[in-house]
Amino acid sequence: MTLVQSVRRTVTIAGFPLCAWAFALRTWAAMMVALYAAFWLQLENASSAATTVGILALQTRGQAYQKAVYRVFATIIGVVASFVIAGMFPQTRELFIVGFAGWLGPCVYAGGLLDGNRTYGGVLSGYAVALVAVTQIDSLQNVFWAGVNRGAAIVVGIAALALVSDFFAAPNIYTGLAGKLTAAHGRVHAFALAILRGGSAHPIQSANLLREITALHPDITALAAESSHGWARGAAAQSAAVALVAKVRAAGALASLSATTLPSLRKALAEALADGLGEETEVRVVDNQFVHQGDVLYVTDPFDFRVALDTAKAQLRQNAADLQVKRMQADRRLHLSELATTAEEQQQFTGAATQAQAAFDSAQQQVAQADINLKRTQVRSPVNGYVTNLLMRVGDYAHVGVTNISVIDADSYWIDGYFEETKMAHVCVGDRAEAVLMGYRDPIVGRVESVTRGISVSNAAPSTQGLPNVDPVYTWVRLAQRMPVRIRITDVPPGVPLVSGMTVTVTIRDAEVPESRSWRQRFVSLADRLSDIVRGGPEPSPGCIPRIGEVSGATVVLPTPRPAAPLNPEELNPGLAPGMNKTPRTH
Repeated sequence: MTLVQSVRRTVTIAGFPLCAWAFALRTWAAMMVALYAAFWLQLENASSAATTVGILALQTRGQAYQKAVYRVFATIIGVVASFVIAGMFPQTRELFIVGFAGWLGPCVYAGGLLDGNRTYGGVLSGYAVALVAVTQIDSLQNVFWAGVNRGAAIVVGIAALALVSDFFAAPNIYTGLAGKLTAAHGRVHAFALAILRGGSAHPIQSANLLREITALHPDITALAAESSHGWARGAAAQSAAVALVAKVRAAGALASLSATTLPSLRKALAEALADGLGEETEVRVVDNQFVHQGDVLYVTDPFDFRVALDTAKAQLRQNAADLQVKRMQADRRLHLSELATTAEEQQQFTGAATQAQAAFDSAQQQVAQADINLKRTQVRSPVNGYVTNLLMRVGDYAHVGVTNISVIDADSYWIDGYFEETKMAHVCVGDRAEAVLMGYRDPIVGRVESVTRGISVSNAAPSTQGLPNVDPVYTWVRLAQRMPVRIRITDVPPGVPLVSGMTVTVTIRDAEVPESRSWRQRFVSLADRLSDIVRGGPEPSPGCIPRIGEVSGATVVLPTPRPAAPLNPEELNPGLAPGMNKTPRTH
């Protein structure tokens, strides 16, 4: 067998990677564009435009644009401060220098309290006075134009940098940040799983994870200036970082608890950590696809569950060996005479064998649980039906108790008709029903299957005292309530699709009345209906609606796994304890 290994190499020129050369080319091009524009505009401080490009030149657009925003705001603040200080002390140099120092000190102090580019902006607000006003100390009347020229040069430099960055497709910070968050999530994931499996939380490991997450803060704040979606992406990245910190803290809290302390809290923390640890690696269906019962819909990453199963099996073999040895020790003590052993020693060894049996039984259940968890990484369809509204993609995370995929049961379509209570006397179980869909001519045929025995009543809502909250207003004209009637579908015309939620017009026909009737039968039926109106309502048909308790519903059972049969320790470790006076057989 020949082993072929693929090695990814970085292409370098003169010892520098291509990305470094691309960055240098973008910076040089932006400086040339800034100088050309500054000279064309005849700015006095044309070199400030190129200097601005050099100061703002960073690897990603987000970082450069964020620093540019702080540079603009800091320059505006510094120029305004220059105007104020020059206007307050136009004749006295000493007071002018004192005013400059009084402004520079608070700016530097404020910058020390901030971080990242905000520190840069705070300090720049202070020394911008030196660049604008101090250089014009002998001619303070020119401070205004010096500030305007500096601001124009900075704007030209920023515009040149943005133009060249877009033209050369400078890398976005969003792509790199997504990879860093994914890597951090993987390490936090492994840290949490190790604790769930009984490991301990090392303080240095927790501190390293928190340091790695907090180091992403500058990149997260730079997202807002990168694109029109920067604010949303920044908020999402910040939420992800907060969630990672919360998971690290929760894992540490779980590890700090002993096995006997607050078992309900330990269970809640363990479920919170385990939630969402399944990444969807395969999606085997498409939207609106028909699937059969038992077909695999999607698969989550089985690695963690396979490791858990192997760990549980190893623990089971260890408990089996311990049980075999302790059983043999107890049996040996029971066969000794009172001169060689005591009743207390026999009780101790028998009790140790019983405890080993309990640990072995518990390990078997852990193996069964790990095995079913591994099998459940393949999510199968419980019914025959259609996949609908499929939004899931490979790489999404499956969360406990959250619906990821919907399947419409193709064997359970029915029709709900809502009839006024004044018409319910004409509705009988077994009556023929015709339902006409909107947009289709041929009706769907069915039979009345059941009538709902209750609907919501607004006056039945309890008050704050627990008493009925009855509306005192009673109108003379009361609207009839509508009662749901379930109709079982018996015949669907060809070409008519059944889609859950469609609107139909339902007509109920008497069960004993044929579909084709003579004019005389129709006249008699019309006369009966008019007689019902005159008498205040029709006579209910006896046996029309089954009485309560006469109809039993069908039971639908979803197949569930059953625990495996108990194992014998000898099956796991054959030959370990063949007898009291026999040597174990090694394998």
